[in-house]
Amino acid sequence: MIPAIKYDSAYIAELIDIAGEGLPRAIWESYAPPGTDPVMDGAERAALGDGNFSWRNVIAIRNQHSVAGMLLAYPLPETPPDFSDLHPLEFSLVKLEALLPGSFYINALAVYPASQGKGYGRHLLHHTHQRCKTAGYKQTALIVLSNNTRARRLYQSMGYEIQASEPPIDTPVFRELGECLLMVRQTV
Repeated sequence: MIPAIKYDSAYIAELIDIAGEGLPRAIWESYAPPGTDPVMDGAERAALGDGNFSWRNVIAIRNQHSVAGMLLAYPLPETPPDFSDLHPLEFSLVKLEALLPGSFYINALAVYPASQGKGYGRHLLHHTHQRCKTAGYKQTALIVLSNNTRARRLYQSMGYEIQASEPPIDTPVFRELGECLLMVRQTV
């Protein structure tokens, strides 16, 4: 497990889309120039290195010289977010994030399907929990869609508890993924 590098941005964007069950791609489609791959547009955004969605906030786990998985995390701001410039698909997620200012937030955790079942996700979470404890954060938070039972089981086994929820994202594709659940783990 190592910090990501700028070169990993394409992997990061692919894995973010896996973690977000297609939601990131849908958001990037609205920003990407016509005729371009929205995931590659997301990769270009991650490669910039500024803001929360950046390779600088990613730890990667490698499997024989390639990225097998990653975790994107950063501290949430103490000040309320600006809801005026959000994509409509982001509103419920940012509303939940705003409930825990100053928390350490796991935006995305994903492992490529070929590398799943090897404990990589658990290892990335454990590493992040240790970082949070060392840095003095009182809690770690994340959002998961309620129908992602595999991820929910992992998070619950690692001490996360549901703290709040928002209704499903109101589009035909994403409504089926279930409610947006804010899960929190106290630093031990």
